[in-house]
Parts: sequence; structure tokens; C-alpha cells
Amino acid sequence: MKKLLVILLFALLCISATSCMDRQAPPTPSTPTEALATSAAATPAPTMPEDFDFVLTYGVGGKNVLDTYKNKFKKDLVMNGTATINYTLPDEAKREIYASFLEHGVYEMPELLNETEDGEVLWQMIPAYRMMFTYTVNGITRSVNWPDGVHFTHDDFPDRNNEFILFVQGVEEYIAQTEEYNAMPPARGGYL
Repeated sequence: MKKLLVILLFALLCISATSCMDRQAPPTPSTPTEALATSAAATPAPTMPEDFDFVLTYGVGGKNVLDTYKNKFKKDLVMNGTATINYTLPDEAKREIYASFLEHGVYEMPELLNETEDGEVLWQMIPAYRMMFTYTVNGITRSVNWPDGVHFTHDDFPDRNNEFILFVQGVEEYIAQTEEYNAMPPARGGYL
């Protein structure tokens, strides 16, 4: 009788294990982009979440940096290096940037924007005009990067690239009109 009970218990255990193996767990996202797409934050809320912060790097060589995590702004002075100031983005401006982030679909963009959807490399400008936007929304941090971009939209670019350019230009225009930016030393020289 004891043997029969052990055999039945073993059979039930095998059946149970087999049925559990048939059920597959959902795939684990392998990149921050997949994590964002599979999370509740796939389409961020229309109102800015409390944890929205970002670093926007732009300009020739990516030397201009607006960092809301550290409340800093770094300006490219070309021949005179760079200058960095403490700068806290006003709440209203941050909300407007978040609205622009949604409007231009930045949250839907791939991490790297230097190719078309077909894998064709886009134009490159030398010296490179770098644009990278690293942001946190709803606890998820990710980046969109165009390391060899250009500073103008073009019909040959995928829509997402033109939207990214428009987004970055909007933030640049905002920064350039602030008192803090205009109180910084002027750039000396330029890039060809």
C-alpha cells in the first residue's frame, strides 16, 4: 500500500510539473526601450509625472548640456571651451518640454536614430551635431540618441528623426532666450 501511495504521489507530481512547463512566462524585456513599451508607461500620461527629469545633450560635439537631474546647464563657448552654471528649469517650462516630448513622440523612438527603418545610414555632418535625450518617466530611464545628426529637418529623413530635431530645437530655443543663458559668456569662434 505504501508503494502504491508513493507511485501515485510521484505521478501527480510529474503531471503537475508538466502542466507548469506548458505555461510560459511573458518575455523579460531585454532593453530599456522594450521595458518602456511593455510597461504601463508605454504611452506616458498627458500630465507630467513627478519623476520626469532629463539630460539633453546637443550641439557640435554634444557640448551643450541641460541636466534637470543635477540642475546644471553647460554651454559650448567654441574656442573658449565650455561654461557651466547652476540652472533649475522652471516648472512651467518643464511641463512645456514634457508636452513637446509627447507631441513629437520621443517616448516611441528607438534608442539610436542614425539609420532609416531599412538600416540605411543617414547623412552625417562633420563636425557631428550630436543630440541625445536621456529621460526618466514613471520610474523608467531611457535615451534617444542621434550621435551624427544634423541640425535641420529634411525630406530624406524618417519622420521620427525630423520630430526629434524639432523637439531638440524647441528646447534649444527656450534655453537661448533665458536670462541665465544670456548672462553666460558668449561663444568665441564657430564651426564650419
